[in-house]
Amino acid sequence: MAYFRIPYLLDGPWYLSWLTATTMFALLFVYGMLYGLIYRRAGLPGTSIFGATQLGALALAAIITTWAHGWGNIGRFLTALTATGVTGALAVVVAVMLAGGFATIRRLTV
Repeated sequence: MAYFRIPYLLDGPWYLSWLTATTMFALLFVYGMLYGLIYRRAGLPGTSIFGATQLGALALAAIITTWAHGWGNIGRFLTALTATGVTGALAVVVAVMLAGGFATIRRLTV
């Protein structure tokens, strides 16, 4: 499986590589779950609005970062982050998305 090792993210001991890969897979699963929940709750228009809102938020963040000349600071932050830090940050994102998914699924009618 050395062919699939991403040099920066999956370097290190086996347990850290396993934890990083598992966190990334969990992030993809939870993101897809959120889209499915929103589709079940709001249908195609709601899912389209959800996707457009995400793209709009990313575009607005890029515009503000460009206006504030902050790309260098973001680059320095990302290059200073270790693989363990990336795993921790992704785990926080997974936890927040799981909480949002749990709140959404509780209001979902079957």
